[in-house]
Amino acid sequence: MQDDVVDANGQPGFTCTLTVTGETETKNIPASTLMSIEKPGIESVVITGTYTPQTSGKHYLSFATLGKSKVTINDSLVFDCPALSADPMAMLLGTATEERKQYDFIAGKSYDIKIEADSIKGGDHDLSILPNALICLNLGFASQAEFEADLLADATAAAEKSDVAIVLVGHTSVWETEGCDRESMNLPMDGSQDELIRAVAKVNPNVVIVSSTGSPIAMPWLNDVKAVVQAWFPGQEAGYSIADVLLGKVNPSGKLPVTFPRRVEDVPTYKNFPCTGKLEDLKVVYEEGVRIGYRYYDGEEEGKVLFPFGFGGSYTTFDVEAVKISEQNLKANSTFTVSATVRNTGSLPGRETLQVYVALKDQTQSRELGRPVKTLVGFGKTADLSPGQQEVVTMNVDVKETFAHWEEERYRWVVPGGEWEALVATSCAKADVVGRIGVTIAQKGEFEP
Repeated sequence: MQDDVVDANGQPGFTCTLTVTGETETKNIPASTLMSIEKPGIESVVITGTYTPQTSGKHYLSFATLGKSKVTINDSLVFDCPALSADPMAMLLGTATEERKQYDFIAGKSYDIKIEADSIKGGDHDLSILPNALICLNLGFASQAEFEADLLADATAAAEKSDVAIVLVGHTSVWETEGCDRESMNLPMDGSQDELIRAVAKVNPNVVIVSSTGSPIAMPWLNDVKAVVQAWFPGQEAGYSIADVLLGKVNPSGKLPVTFPRRVEDVPTYKNFPCTGKLEDLKVVYEEGVRIGYRYYDGEEEGKVLFPFGFGGSYTTFDVEAVKISEQNLKANSTFTVSATVRNTGSLPGRETLQVYVALKDQTQSRELGRPVKTLVGFGKTADLSPGQQEVVTMNVDVKETFAHWEEERYRWVVPGGEWEALVATSCAKADVVGRIGVTIAQKGEFEP
């Protein structure tokens, strides 16, 4: 819409009239969006513009606001929001659920758009970190042709005549941000991205998924695709970086810093989040204790994990051998090193990351102490190894810093004495353990914070 809107002076954009502490100020704004955090004394706003559509149709409008707002077109009421938004924080972060409507527009005809809003006073909301008077609103627009376009048909047609189909999916800051939780572990929106992947996979056997998200997602289509590149949120060089990985100019060597579960029902907090009682009580019980992330899945039955913590694929292969430890008889304040030889056994250069975990051999004792099955205590990464090249990876471990657990009642850190095991692995999964060495801590150690 904003490309075809002019303000009161005939200039591109909207006329925005603010009332601040009894005084009015008028300015041009490029879009029908306003957030008044920089105007702490704001009382009201009126945004106007004349829209002349290039195409006719029942075009789509969306509106989200903190509240006490309305939108009219040619003096006809389209949106009326007399009450405070149900989720003010989501509104401020741009993730609030919008109200949608269709409106009949005729190409070439002028339409007077008007948005009016009063500020939300401090007593009306619980966002104490923000100014006492707030206005936040957004009027969105999409043409009927754009909104109802059969993009799925276009995508499958292109994929059907291609040797390889690269499907880019993921989140934006609207779907994944602070101040609110994702509604589902599936890709947005309303299953459309999952549907896109399935449709493309039906017509092309060589599908590569590039997922740009900041957290794990469900992958119900995983068995239908050849590969998944987890790109995260890579920034302004995303295009070049992803292209280099896809074309083989760079061998991916990253390792997952989180566990990818199969379903949201398989995450540690599922049974007690957002709370175990009434939502209005605003009390969260951390029933999982120290069993968070990979520590939770170590104690669960197999099958809940899609990709384990520390996992990462490569275009080459590696062998890990000659796992060694500098000292097997330890004290609670000892330091030691774990080393292993990594050899590139594939046909392309690449890097590998080794991880060291420690675990009490007596898992009954471990459970009684409230410890996880195992704990990550160190990791190390090779240089870029050519085919046939090898490197010794050495990882330093501080017993006091990594073996200890916290005893709340006694207010101190404790390193249990007894028989332990150091595990060298390429991920936290049992199948990826490449070496085990027993170690002994003769005497329990205790340390004040």
